[in-house]
Amino acid sequence: RIVLHNLFNGHSINHHEKENYLMKVREFNRGRLFLDREFEELHDELELLSKHAGPKTEISVVSSNHDAFLPRYINGGNWLTRDIWNAEIGADLFRAGIALGLDEKEIDDASYLIQEGLKRHGDIPSNINFLRLNDDLKRHGYQIGSHGHKGGHGSRGGSAKARRITGGGKSVTGHSHTMEIFGDTYIVGTSSQLDLPYTAGGGSAWIAANLVLYENGTCQMLPSINGKWKAKR
Repeated sequence: RIVLHNLFNGHSINHHEKENYLMKVREFNRGRLFLDREFEELHDELELLSKHAGPKTEISVVSSNHDAFLPRYINGGNWLTRDIWNAEIGADLFRAGIALGLDEKEIDDASYLIQEGLKRHGDIPSNINFLRLNDDLKRHGYQIGSHGHKGGHGSRGGSAKARRITGGGKSVTGHSHTMEIFGDTYIVGTSSQLDLPYTAGGGSAWIAANLVLYENGTCQMLPSINGKWKAKR
């Protein structure tokens, strides 16, 4: 099994940069503000991952904070009033979202709309499963279906010590981009770049690190230093 967090980056619709006009113009010229193009690239990446992992490998996509960029963007309406290059896909996703006939407690707009965006570029590989925000995914007693951006009682996710309530104290989450362990509560690092623009000028404990959960219930963190996750013999 493979568990993915923040699969959707959302750089084309990032609300944190909506007033940064210098960056937005440069990103537009680079072709990075086109939502449909981001979905096309993401669909290609999923097909590649599914192919290399093999059809028997179950790939789960955890509902994460970057995923929530999408319903925020669709609800905000910039695709209709300002980002007219995203008008067609914005209207398509808006129609899909309002057509949902489920109880509101059962709806995770982020997870659903990302799948709808991907389907515009072909079928989603059958071994890939998208989890909703409230879904449980437990293996060997560990909760591995939570990204970590949500804390208890509606608060924001905190440190590993604060997240010990997740999964009854046994969990593997992400979100922080820093590797952390508190008892049986594990926070993995990030597979993104470590020197992103918004980290410039300050210290950072970000690290590339994944985690392996073995069949005997033990966890092993795998930090990657300069692209290497194990020492050469």
